[in-house]
Amino acid sequence: MIESKTRAPSGVTAICAAVLAALGSLAHLLGAACGFVLALMPPRVDCAVSPCPQPAYLPYLAVTAGVGSLLLGVGWLLGAGARGLFRRRPEGRRKVLIGSTLVIVGHLIGLAVVAILIGNGTITDSDAVDFSVTVAIALVFPLLTLALAGAPTTARWLSPR
Repeated sequence: MIESKTRAPSGVTAICAAVLAALGSLAHLLGAACGFVLALMPPRVDCAVSPCPQPAYLPYLAVTAGVGSLLLGVGWLLGAGARGLFRRRPEGRRKVLIGSTLVIVGHLIGLAVVAILIGNGTITDSDAVDFSVTVAIALVFPLLTLALAGAPTTARWLSPR
């Protein structure tokens, strides 16, 4: 009988995915903190010169707090997933896959919103190009994290020994 000699997976893909997920977690938690700080800051308007925009400020506050909450959730999910991957737990891989997918979907929703705002004439084409390039660059990291966490070698490394 011929025995196939297969090497045990080294875990490089899983460790790289864990490092990227940890960095993504830190970025999202920092973004959530900045979002909450911005939501708490009132707009800088001199109410003696122009009417105070308090009613118009409430939707901005709601959107900023909502996005901050989503960033907080995704940051927690990626952080918990990174910790799980470092500890060789399969649920860590699932959390990283879900978190990375949520980040990608969020960026795609942002692009769709920009397309709608271009159609309305709310933003200029140059602003849209700037945002689109930023999103394209920002998508590299969650896509790479998703690919590394979803790799079969990551699953083999996480499987019970």
